[in-house]
Amino acid sequence: MNFKERAIYVFPISILTIALDQWTKYLAVVNLKGMPEIPYLGGFFRLMFVTNRGAWGSLGSDWPEPARLAALIIIPIIFILLLGAYMFWPKVKIKKFELIAFSFILAGGVGNMIDRIHAGAVIDMLWMGFAEYRYLQTNVFNIADVAIMIGFFIVAIEWVVTSVKSVLRK
Repeated sequence: MNFKERAIYVFPISILTIALDQWTKYLAVVNLKGMPEIPYLGGFFRLMFVTNRGAWGSLGSDWPEPARLAALIIIPIIFILLLGAYMFWPKVKIKKFELIAFSFILAGGVGNMIDRIHAGAVIDMLWMGFAEYRYLQTNVFNIADVAIMIGFFIVAIEWVVTSVKSVLRK
């Protein structure tokens, strides 16, 4: 695939995902900040406003600032740049599903990085699960996190399909 063919997949997915992520974070600031959580579906799904200085589940939020800066800003920026370069590197033979998956991962990373650089923390607003069962619930998350999970899910499905096909050929 040439640059233009790759861009047809990467740019719309990335731009729309980043825009949706930032819009929902704006809505969270305007409508949820300072408010009690809003339960839906019997409390299984909840909207709430949380700022997270760490990664998933606040991992790293209490680290010394140099470690937090390295782990949550510098390393992710390097990863985002390398992933973007890989997606467009002319010599890389990349499949459409990989471009789609990597576009979601890239967009999610950029969406959360915008928050970290702009505000020093990521805005989260979504929660799912059963509050009374600690292991049957999520951490608070956002659309960027969903995009990253979609990307990894696509890669995982392709890996399983490829593995099964390989086993069946033998």
